[in-house]
Amino acid sequence: MKIDLVEIRRLSLPFKESFRSAVNEEIVKDVFLIEISSGEYVGYGESGTTNNAFYVEETNSSLEYVLENFLIDLLFKTEIHSPWDVSFAFGPIRRNYMAKALVECAIWDLFAKYQRLPLWKVVGGVRDEIEVGISIGLQPNDDVLLEKVASAIDEGYRRVKLKIKPGNDIEPLRRVRQSFPTVPLMVDANCSYTLGDLEVLRQLDDFNLMMIEQPLSYNDLFGHSLLAKEIDTPLCLDESICSIEDLKVALELDACSVVNLKVARVGGLSTSLAIEKMCREGEVGLWCGGLYETGVGRALNLAVGSLEGVNLPGDTSPSSRYFARDIIKESLEFVAPGTIALPKEHGLGVELDKEYIDSRTLYSKVYENPR
Repeated sequence: MKIDLVEIRRLSLPFKESFRSAVNEEIVKDVFLIEISSGEYVGYGESGTTNNAFYVEETNSSLEYVLENFLIDLLFKTEIHSPWDVSFAFGPIRRNYMAKALVECAIWDLFAKYQRLPLWKVVGGVRDEIEVGISIGLQPNDDVLLEKVASAIDEGYRRVKLKIKPGNDIEPLRRVRQSFPTVPLMVDANCSYTLGDLEVLRQLDDFNLMMIEQPLSYNDLFGHSLLAKEIDTPLCLDESICSIEDLKVALELDACSVVNLKVARVGGLSTSLAIEKMCREGEVGLWCGGLYETGVGRALNLAVGSLEGVNLPGDTSPSSRYFARDIIKESLEFVAPGTIALPKEHGLGVELDKEYIDSRTLYSKVYENPR
């Protein structure tokens, strides 16, 4: 496979409403879209970065720098027989997982199109429909939160995730659980607690939660291993797992029993497949998380969600939940309550809305292979 051309576009897409977590609030989606051309085929990828470093250390600015100064040149120099060749070629570049994922996932799309197969079949998916959950951010008051949970249940979401932070946790949860005693419910703390909050974290056991996601710092695997012994609620790791090596250490320490897999956070689909295999063989809970993606990133998440080892509903809501208008022509929507069908077309299986993309493009850059 010879790469002829790489184009990156920076887009600004307004959200329908802002999203608040323990550490940040987003009102627009600033995203890089990459197009990688090889002969008649084009592969697409989407960045997971934002304009700040609250979730991971990478930002849109750092991602663009690494692309322009390292990854695109390495891509042009690499003899590509499969996407794993690209993942291997990027190995000497330390971390910068989201920059790597942007390129590598577009190569996977390209690879599947060369094989004239949907991506989810190429990676070994075993289901053609995915059950999905929903993530609900911090709300201005409990009444608004209850309304949003009720709406999610009415729409058929298979589980509900609530963002929490110190001081905005036990009482909102109590009201939600009293109003909806049987809904599958989990919480996401985005690293906002410490072991000094143990008494509060123990109270989470009262609410019959599926899991608590990333309660402690992203770099505190040992702390999570201690917390796991003190509470009954299963621990899920998100920000802590950026590589297969991170996962090995977490499992050895018994720091979690569930993993939130985000393809961009771990450097691409190749590492995601390795993580899925380890979780499946170790009987660890696994689900595919989201980063408020457009239809390009959502199609990729659906492919991951089709894997056998992904055994819990993920965060891949329909596009219309987040954006008034998506960048793909046919948005990914429910085919049944709480269920999205996998695309049948080759590759990611989505067609880009070029006219709308042009209208939302802040700038674009084109790189031609000089070789």
